[in-house]
Amino acid sequence: MTDDAAAGIAANPVKAVADDMPAPQVLNNILRTVMHPALKAEGLRRSGRTWREGDADRGWVLIQVQGSKFNTREQVELTINTSVWPPATWEMSRDVSGHEEALPYVAGGNPFFARPDVIAPERPSAGEWWQLNSGTDVDALATELVEFVLNDALPWARRHRDPDQAVKALHAKGGLIWAIAILRRTATGSAQLRDVVEEFTSKWISDPRPITLRPHLIRWRQETGLPEVPLPEIWSPSMSTRLVTQFGSPEAARAAGHGIHMYSWDGRTWQDRG
Repeated sequence: MTDDAAAGIAANPVKAVADDMPAPQVLNNILRTVMHPALKAEGLRRSGRTWREGDADRGWVLIQVQGSKFNTREQVELTINTSVWPPATWEMSRDVSGHEEALPYVAGGNPFFARPDVIAPERPSAGEWWQLNSGTDVDALATELVEFVLNDALPWARRHRDPDQAVKALHAKGGLIWAIAILRRTATGSAQLRDVVEEFTSKWISDPRPITLRPHLIRWRQETGLPEVPLPEIWSPSMSTRLVTQFGSPEAARAAGHGIHMYSWDGRTWQDRG
C-alpha cells in the first residue's frame, strides 16, 4: 500500500450515508469515496466497478467489485474478483478466439482469477462475500475492503503478472496455452518454450478443444523446430468412450451411421442425425 493510498483511507470516510439509504447506494458511496481514491493512488484506472492497471508490454491486473444477483434494497452481498493477464496472454486470447474486445475483462477463464478466500484465506472474516445492511459499520467495511485490495489482492496480482512467476504457476495448474503465449514473447527459441509446446500438443491431442487451435498449434510447433505430428481435424461432444474404442474417430463413427455432432478446425459443423 502506498502512503497516499493509506492516507486516502483515513481521509475519506464514507460520505452522506443516511439511515434510510438503500444498501446498493451505500455500496456505490464506498466505491466512489474510498475505493476509487485508494486505487487511483496506486495507478489503476476505473471503468464502472472494474479497475485496471497495465498495458500490452506489462500485461494487465484487474480488480472488480461484484454484487450478488440476489441483492435487495435492504441488503447487499459483494465480493472482489481479481484477474491477471500476464504479458501476451490477452493478445493470445484475441488471436485464438477471434473476439474483438478492446480491453481485458474479468472472468473465470482468465489466466489467473481469484476471490478473497483464495488470495487471503487468513483474513479474520475470510470468505468470498461481504454483507452490507442496516447493521453494518460502513466505515469499518470500507476500510476492510480497501485494505484487502491494497494489501492482498494487488500484491497477489502483480506477482502473477511477472512473466517468470506466471509461467511457473500456469505450468503447475495446467494453463499451458497461456504459458506458451508468455514464452513466445519473453523466451523465443528457448528449450523451455519448445518443451511446453510439446507438452501442450500431447494434452490437446487427447482432448482437442477448442478444435480451432489446430492451425495455431501447427504454427507454434514450426516456430520451435518441433517435427510435424498428426493432429485431430474434428472434435465431437457426442463421441462416447465406446464409439472412440470402436471407430477411433468421429468421421468413422458418422460414416457407420451414428448420429455424431462434429466441429471442424476450420469452422464447419455437422449436426446430429437421428
